[in-house]
Amino acid sequence: MTSPQRRVALWIIVLCAVLAAHCAKSDQAEKQAPAGAEMEDATLATKAEKSKAAAPAAPGKVRQSSDESAANRRDDADRGLQSFMIAPMDLAKERLLEYRITLTYECKDLNRARQELLGIIAKYGYIRSSSATTETRNPSLDADLSVKEALLYDALRDFERLGILLNESITATDHTEGMVRQERTMKREQLRTARKNQSMGQVAPANYNWAEREASLERSENALDAAEHARWQIRDRVAWAQVHINLRGPVAPDYIDVPPYRNAFVGLANLLLRLVYVTIYLLPFIAIIAAIVWKRDSIRAIFKRT
Repeated sequence: MTSPQRRVALWIIVLCAVLAAHCAKSDQAEKQAPAGAEMEDATLATKAEKSKAAAPAAPGKVRQSSDESAANRRDDADRGLQSFMIAPMDLAKERLLEYRITLTYECKDLNRARQELLGIIAKYGYIRSSSATTETRNPSLDADLSVKEALLYDALRDFERLGILLNESITATDHTEGMVRQERTMKREQLRTARKNQSMGQVAPANYNWAEREASLERSENALDAAEHARWQIRDRVAWAQVHINLRGPVAPDYIDVPPYRNAFVGLANLLLRLVYVTIYLLPFIAIIAAIVWKRDSIRAIFKRT
């Protein structure tokens, strides 16, 4: 190749290198341009979201949310019983009534309802027994209460704050007849004791049968004490109403119960260690059996000779 041809080839190579470099720069610029555009679009979108969040909600949306909350309250109000089947009755004031009431409430927050119940019962009576659990999917509370009968209606109105009343059971036991019977028993024993004392005063002391007299007086006094105690029991039962309350909390959602896999590996390791421990005890027997198997031909020859 001559020198002019070499120069032409050199110029062609230089021109190709320049064109290749120019194409590489243009491709890089095209790649960077969409990336910059995407970053600008993301920045604009972020600013738009912030402006939407900062802007006040539309009146229609506010009205819709308030309507939904009002509808939920109406649904809760429509559920359950709206009032108790018990009220102050003027015509029953002369009766001695013992009330036993069972109420079941559904509450959205069991802990809040529990604290509310504690405050109410401290105001109107006392707690005889109570049990609560949250370990199941249906958390609940059961409480047996004694409420002052004079404050029973006020307590029932305060119980409405616990939640939605689902069930109620009211029983009134009339003790008026039993009280009248006990009062007659007391009067009869008092008259009997007075007659005995009067008859004893008309007999000379030398003719007294002291053992029979003391036994008769003792029987009358025991009957009088029993009647007085029965009267106290009736008054106490009438003065305090027995109320059983069951609170049901919200049903907990289902959850995935992941077993403790670590315990499985620990149990496997313990099993292997236990096998090694047992094997150590069996090593002498294993050695004897291995020796017998290894020397079985020699042992068989010895037995044949003998």
